[in-house]
Order: sequence, then C-alpha cells, then structure tokens
Amino acid sequence: MNGRVACPRCGQDWLERVRLIQLGEEAIRCPECEALWRQRVELRQDTFVDYGTFLRSRGRLDPDAPGEVEILGPVTTDTKPAPNILGLNQSMKDLYERLRTLPFPNLGKRVGDFALYDALLAGCADRASRGGCVECSEVPVPAEETVNQVELLRKKDHISAEESAFLQYFDVLEQLRVALERSKL
Repeated sequence: MNGRVACPRCGQDWLERVRLIQLGEEAIRCPECEALWRQRVELRQDTFVDYGTFLRSRGRLDPDAPGEVEILGPVTTDTKPAPNILGLNQSMKDLYERLRTLPFPNLGKRVGDFALYDALLAGCADRASRGGCVECSEVPVPAEETVNQVELLRKKDHISAEESAFLQYFDVLEQLRVALERSKL
C-alpha cells in the first residue's frame, strides 16, 4: 500500500474514501475539517465543498445522522477513481435537452440568484454537449438561498403549481450538474 494522503485544505488528518449512502455516491472526505471532494482528480485546497453544506443542498437535512456516510477506507497515493459506467455523456445531453424544454419557473425569478445559477449551469451544459471542455471548478452550485427555499418547499405538505414547477426545474438542474461533474471522472 502506498502512502496515505493528507487533507490539502487543513493538513490535520488523512483523507478517507466515503460512500454517501442516501445519495448513492462515492466521495473523498477529511474527517477533521469536513472538506469533501467528489472526484479524486481534483484534490486541491480550492476545490473542496463543505460536507454538511453539500448534503443539505441535496435535501439531506441532518448530515451527521446515522446512515448518511460509510467510511470505505483511506485515500492512498494509489487510489483510483471509480470508473464511469453510466454513459453520462448521453445522459447529460438528454438532461440538457429536457431542461431546454422546461419553461423557466416564475418562482425562480424571485429566489435569490437562481436565474444566474440556471444561466451558468446551462452554459456549461451547452458547451459540454457540443464537445467542449468544462472544468469542475466552472460547474456552479446553487446558492444557499436557493437550497434553503428548496428545503422549505420539500417540507411542505401541500405545494402550489408554481412551487411544483420550481422544484421540478431545480431537480433537473441538479441532475444536470451532477452529470457534468461526473463526466469529469
């Protein structure tokens, strides 16, 4: 076994491979500072996301709850990323075409920077669907205000047609964003 890899963010602990159980994804996490990397190839100080923030952005309200994360083992210098077996390039193109057919939701015009997030993500998807290169750092994530609004709507017992359209649009954007990030594996 080769050497273990220290966290490039805090340098205080060894990185570990984890499975985000409820999301069905594997990632790399620092148990000390909770930095999370979704791809082995981007282990840099400026490319992490906060573990708790990331899980909450995916609708997981308590990232520390039992059953959210499984530790798979240490990250070593010989750790390889998981193979891309999902045909994500076609999936990403299909999602982008689906997004293009959806009308922009009225509620999206009133939620913080949602329109900007939509435009930036659509630009990345358009470039990727035409065979262009999209760096992981270019793929935007939704702003905290958007994530909070989505969490509130998902907690409601009854939602309006406008709220439903917003959630549907947000879900397609999230699927597209994940496909773009995975396509870089």
